[in-house]
Amino acid sequence: MNNKMSYSIPQISVFYVNIDLFLKINGILVIAVCRNLR
Repeated sequence: MNNKMSYSIPQISVFYVNIDLFLKINGILVIAVCRNLR
């Protein structure tokens, strides 16, 4: 149980980093699409 807990902490931080990258990429795509529509 303790081993599982210590493993889940870095996994969560990687999860949040992936969300951050995903949002940045989505933001870039949205800006590109908006510029193309104008």
